[in-house]
Amino acid sequence: MNTEWTRDAYSRRVQVLHWLSAALILTMIPLGFCMQRIESQPLEFFALRLHVLLGVVVLVLTLLRLIWRWVDGSPGPLPGLSPLHLRIVGGTHALLYLVLAGLSISGLVLLMQSGLAAILLGLSTDPIPANLSEYLPRQAHAVEVRVYIALLVAHVGGVVVHELTRGEVLFRMGVQIGQTAEGRAWRSTFETEAPAKCQPDAGARWGS
Repeated sequence: MNTEWTRDAYSRRVQVLHWLSAALILTMIPLGFCMQRIESQPLEFFALRLHVLLGVVVLVLTLLRLIWRWVDGSPGPLPGLSPLHLRIVGGTHALLYLVLAGLSISGLVLLMQSGLAAILLGLSTDPIPANLSEYLPRQAHAVEVRVYIALLVAHVGGVVVHELTRGEVLFRMGVQIGQTAEGRAWRSTFETEAPAKCQPDAGARWGS
């Protein structure tokens, strides 16, 4: 197991996959809502193909991120949080992954049921179905994306609040914008304890 980053932060490759996935997801969400208002068939075709492509890439990146997190390990629990708060944080992360998986599954099923897969791949010359909203996977997709947005807002809000009050959150994902006193004190317990034990004159300097 690679332990270079597991003490305080995720490994560099997990950090890169996290931010790349976040950028693609924040592109897909508004694109998905905009597609519902596009009237031009060629533009709708392009937007649909892009949305599907980004969805596949996000799914692959998420799987890779989970694999590398398992291989590289993860940092310990955030400091200063109660057991209940830690369970809420862990539950939110788990739901983000589960709902993202549900979005991928409903999207893929919709592609197969509606014939969109063949159309987008150029295997069919049929127009894009006008009744996509009548398909059950499409309805499930619409509900799931709203649940995902709510979870994403809760996740980002929690990160912002914790970073402003305690620090150490963004540092785990490769972004260091300063730390609070609590965060510095928490980290210093790891950085100063071992050297102090190795210095024979440490007690003399403090008058003991």
